Amino acid sequence: MDSRPATCTSFDSLFQHSGFEVPITLHAKVTVDADQYRIRGKSRIETKPTGDISFDFSSSVFFGAHREDFFFSIVADTLRILDRERGQYYESADAARYLEEILGMDFDAKTVMLIALGRTPSCDEIESLRREARANGEVRFVGEVTGQPFEVVFGAKHRRLKEISWPLRREKRRDQVRVTYQWTKGNDAGFTLRQVVIRLLEREWRCKITAVTK
Repeated sequence: MDSRPATCTSFDSLFQHSGFEVPITLHAKVTVDADQYRIRGKSRIETKPTGDISFDFSSSVFFGAHREDFFFSIVADTLRILDRERGQYYESADAARYLEEILGMDFDAKTVMLIALGRTPSCDEIESLRREARANGEVRFVGEVTGQPFEVVFGAKHRRLKEISWPLRREKRRDQVRVTYQWTKGNDAGFTLRQVVIRLLEREWRCKITAVTK
């Protein structure tokens, strides 16, 4: 008997309660380590259950001298960026190139940010999807996307998204983005996103987003 429909139903159900099924506003400090340089700054991040994202960023240090101040959004899969420091506006492919340059990322920055900030992967994209219940109560899904490994883990206590690993490809180059999440329990018995760490595993690139009190 084909267990794929049941596995996909479970996969979709857990993502419906991953923590990103409600709007999230995160005031955060951001650090990007890319090869030989580091960006530090502060950001206001908003996510919506539709997968739309807005990211308002201003840096305190960039190459030790330059300042960055920009706003980017992904709405209905269209990436737009306003570079306030230079008075420039970018959209779609031009915006993607700009974001990759600023963040020191040589893969599709739009895809990385969508995956990292709650976009639910389509079960149709994943081959050989399997569900594993771990002894500690976590639920893990594994499979392949375009022939490369995929993994997602949901936490034991809160069932929110704990970790996701997704393959990236550009021309002949490949990498894997791995995102880990920390959630803290609030006074109302709910959970709040505390930290997101995004890594490209095949190169020295990391983005750490940590919530701060406004």
